[in-house]
Amino acid sequence: MLNRGVRGWLVLCIVTLLGCQAGAPKQRGSSTTLTVFAAASLTDVLEDVVAAFETANPTIDVQLNVAGTSLLARQIDQGAPADVFFSANEDWMRWLEEQGHVSLHSVLPFTNELVVVAPPNAVVLNEIAELPSLTTISVADPSHVPSGIYARQALECVGIWEALQNQLVPTLDVRAALMAVRSGAAEAAL
Repeated sequence: MLNRGVRGWLVLCIVTLLGCQAGAPKQRGSSTTLTVFAAASLTDVLEDVVAAFETANPTIDVQLNVAGTSLLARQIDQGAPADVFFSANEDWMRWLEEQGHVSLHSVLPFTNELVVVAPPNAVVLNEIAELPSLTTISVADPSHVPSGIYARQALECVGIWEALQNQLVPTLDVRAALMAVRSGAAEAAL
């Protein structure tokens, strides 16, 4: 759960973004629908923010669409109606700006952190260099999903990317990587 100050700041940011969008949110009777596209890695925080925002603004209905950043960016490029886009990757935001779909003056200072996730009964790893001891590691697809790209960069930096190739299970996005651990299909997720 977000602390009150952070939640209030994020709600304020969403309100601020409303004024920055080229297209206006859709009116439906006496309420307004705001369509928010967001990176899957931001699901938990944005669900809290949306709930607080809708409570404070009862005439605004927020439709939250979460998926991998690259998928959402391509959907927006193909005409998907997004009023706000929370990307997990600056390159995809720049690409959308080049395509004429977003204005980067509305970029917010959100950050994510790369972590290793494992079930409670798993062997504890003390450092990233111990990952090769696992047999399966789920990771968002490193060819285009921001979390997977960052995971690859981190693993390359410590020199174990090549050694892990047979253990990595690429998934659609961060949420799918976590689900692989929950279901037992992977020992850990990045």
